[in-house]
Amino acid sequence: MSRQVQVRLETGELVIAEVTTLEELERWEISTLHWLSGSDNPVLTQSLSPDARLILADTALANAILKIHPMLKKAVKTAKSVKTHKMAWRYGIAALLLTVGVLVAVPWLSAPLASLASDEWRERMGRQSAETIQTFFGKTCKNSEAQQALDTLTDRLADELPLPEVLHVGVIDNKMINAFALPGGYIRFMRGLIKEASSAEEVAGVLAHEMGHVVLRHAEEQTFRQLGYQIVLSTFADSGTMTEIAGSVGVYLVDAAHSREAESAADDMAFNLLTKAGIRRDGMVSFFERIEKMEGESPKILKYLSTHPATGERKKAAEASSGSGEAALSDKDWQALKKICD
Repeated sequence: MSRQVQVRLETGELVIAEVTTLEELERWEISTLHWLSGSDNPVLTQSLSPDARLILADTALANAILKIHPMLKKAVKTAKSVKTHKMAWRYGIAALLLTVGVLVAVPWLSAPLASLASDEWRERMGRQSAETIQTFFGKTCKNSEAQQALDTLTDRLADELPLPEVLHVGVIDNKMINAFALPGGYIRFMRGLIKEASSAEEVAGVLAHEMGHVVLRHAEEQTFRQLGYQIVLSTFADSGTMTEIAGSVGVYLVDAAHSREAESAADDMAFNLLTKAGIRRDGMVSFFERIEKMEGESPKILKYLSTHPATGERKKAAEASSGSGEAALSDKDWQALKKICD
């Protein structure tokens, strides 16, 4: 059955409402959208409702969605792309053959490429990805007292890293229960995870885990594995193309699931960081326990489960590694952190 609806774009979501009453019917996260066909009247669907179809009559709205998520649709021919193609042709057939070879090899070389990426490239990719995520999912919370508490916890753990890392840790004002690492040491919590945490030790466990992803360059590896060929081609294009790719990286990494091996490696790093920092590790155990209990009961937890798989196995590993330690934060700092987005 088809019907006319009103569609508007809010932070990271398409809001679908009745035309006459404006009663809200559904919200589609832009990260779940799929562009099926069309340019003038594009047809969209979403992964959570694969049988649903949304035909956009508003070209401006379609362009706004593509601006937020440029990789949603294959690039159309623009002045920029024409310029890029002309530049690429100048390199000749030999360069083309070399590029094809690199494109084929990039997914299999993602791990070594991630380890060889320069700090400048990593920082730029992470910063631009974080900026796009703010547009997509919500602004970074700016409560100075709470941010200072989070920075204190970050510094306490960072002091125990095997090598120095420049970290940029913040909280996004979004109800989603999730946390993720971006290239270049950028780590973002969603407000929902901070609110759901029952102790500072739980937040410390998640933060230490994401630091593990940073140290092990998992975000960079995911970037090269999924978007490597675009990164290679961007070397022939201008800085605007690189910015678009960085934006796509941010949107992708919010939803990306690491392998079980990567999750286990990040957990091991987290256990070591918490131990060396003298922070109780039982927070990781209690966090995993509550996630398991909430599975199937709360749709909010699905995001964390989808991006952090094998929760049961990880809880057993956390139990085996738990031991004594001190509180992650003072009660005053913990109470401040819980209000970071208020």
